[in-house]
Amino acid sequence: MRPLCFVLIPFGRKTIPSGRTVDFDAVYSALIRPAIEAAGMEALREDGEAVGGTIHKAAHERLILCDFAVADLTLASPNVFYELGLRHGRRPATTVMLFGDTGALPFDVAPLHTLRYELVAGGVPADPAAAAAALTRLLNEARDGQDAPRCDSRVFQLLEDHVVPDIARLKTDVFREQVCYALEARNTLAAARRAGKDAVQAAALTLGDLS
Repeated sequence: MRPLCFVLIPFGRKTIPSGRTVDFDAVYSALIRPAIEAAGMEALREDGEAVGGTIHKAAHERLILCDFAVADLTLASPNVFYELGLRHGRRPATTVMLFGDTGALPFDVAPLHTLRYELVAGGVPADPAAAAAALTRLLNEARDGQDAPRCDSRVFQLLEDHVVPDIARLKTDVFREQVCYALEARNTLAAARRAGKDAVQAAALTLGDLS
């Protein structure tokens, strides 16, 4: 069973403080997801933006319970930084950070090891294959070094007696089953939409209530 890798990244096209526009959907589809899959992991992206101005429960579960995470810091989004802080406080040495060449990172994360990728006109990665290969290497290093992990978390660097929480295996197994079912349901519905109305109705009957 492949490890789950949660992706912290904005949606769609966003204008950053420098005035440039970045297509984060293209960054995800051309760079991040292929890199995660090449590392033998299952990419898991949030289904939507925050609900009611807050990060909803499902996002918190994915953030804490996924085996690994990738965080894109290009936009300097408050949501992404908040989620990164939660992740660092609970799951050290399992998160890889990256950002587009749009300027300097904020001072509080600048010292952390971060993969930089180049952007071209349209806000898409200049060389997605090369950047994806570099990201895959970092993910493999994170997985291979779990027995003697590098410390990527300021919390664990400053508090030497801060113990990594023991996340109950039963809870993570249930979470994984829910995620896998959701992914299968999404793929089933996508295939049904391509096939036509009758296929969508048949899929709805098969899947039942997904709420």
